[in-house]
Amino acid sequence: MEKSGVFMTGDHCPLQYMISGEGPSVILVHGYGMTMAEWPSRMINGLSRSFSVIRFNLRGVAGESDSELPFTIPLAAEDLYELVTAVEAEAVNIIGYSMGGMITQEFAIHHPELTGKIVLISTHCGGAEAAPPEQWVLDEMASTPDKIDEYIQRAGRLLLTEKWRREHPDPMSWFPDYGEPTNQKAVTGQYEAMSSWEGTFSRLDHIISSALVISGDEDIVVPPLNASILASGMPDARHIIMKNGGHGAIFQYPEDMADIIRFFFEEE
Repeated sequence: MEKSGVFMTGDHCPLQYMISGEGPSVILVHGYGMTMAEWPSRMINGLSRSFSVIRFNLRGVAGESDSELPFTIPLAAEDLYELVTAVEAEAVNIIGYSMGGMITQEFAIHHPELTGKIVLISTHCGGAEAAPPEQWVLDEMASTPDKIDEYIQRAGRLLLTEKWRREHPDPMSWFPDYGEPTNQKAVTGQYEAMSSWEGTFSRLDHIISSALVISGDEDIVVPPLNASILASGMPDARHIIMKNGGHGAIFQYPEDMADIIRFFFEEE
């Protein structure tokens, strides 16, 4: 079963969403520059066999926004709160990827009563305590390639390991799931939001939910040391480092990722 629709926030900002499968609700919070359509379909299929998987677009992603508020990580967490309260009466499990992991942390801190288990993939705690990438990586992230082949090559350099790219030489096979292009204004706002986010390092002990932190061992965007920083700061957390995994480990190993997450959510 799959259905889609539009959810309206309290300040009249439309958020597109899609629901796949049946079972306990799991909400996915996508990363920087993504849309909900870009979650790997093989990962979604693996999860939707056991769960009702809810994907949504962060505000402004589809170019639709009636809000004058600038995009921030805390604001996105409150959008998530409004969505959760609209679709679920009880605590819900959440998967946050990259920037989506930052949003998930803020949500878990401010709304523990609505937070089930959380999975934080390829993300960090923000602020001065986060282990930073090299400067060339930041420069690449801030660039805006004009042509689709340049965009894919840049995404490959940032998200996938060199070894994995050699084993999969066709760039068009790297990201088989795509939707409408992300609105460039939204991308710029997201980059500024991540840069100005104060982070959660001093508040990680407020995240009382059981947490699983997943990182690739060759992530150049969010170095894997960040997984240890996150996991050690939360009262009930563990972390997994995926071998030959880049920042886009969800694209490299979507079925494995679904299996790991499903086991974590289902264990007592």
